[in-house]
Amino acid sequence: MCLQCMTDAKVIKEDILPGYSLMQAQKEAEGWPKDWYGLVECNNPTVVFPNIGLEPDLCDDLSDEEVDALPENSKEWQSSLSLISYARKNLDQFKKIELKDSWRLVQACIQAGYNPEEDGLAECWLLNFIAKELKCMNR
Repeated sequence: MCLQCMTDAKVIKEDILPGYSLMQAQKEAEGWPKDWYGLVECNNPTVVFPNIGLEPDLCDDLSDEEVDALPENSKEWQSSLSLISYARKNLDQFKKIELKDSWRLVQACIQAGYNPEEDGLAECWLLNFIAKELKCMNR
């Protein structure tokens, strides 16, 4: 049986990336803890990560000069640090992805706007992208 069925996963957003839906496990199963998000192509998630603490980086749309001018205690600066902290805590989840699956996931990120030469780690870009999408859904 697939993890999507075993966890009674609900769709949070269909096609959040081309070919991937963001889902959330409603029950615990080995490989997909209850309440964690999963990016799902078909039956099983390609990657799972917790839903706690995922917030968008408010510095994302600022220029380097604007970021440099921010005081370190600003909400923008703190949001950036928060996303970096979240990503560091959860990068192990991305290391578990099989090579063929990681290639497809990165290609979907590129189609959604990720630029490998400018945006840094795909994992951080993806987490920020998902956080922004979730924030837009909750408005």
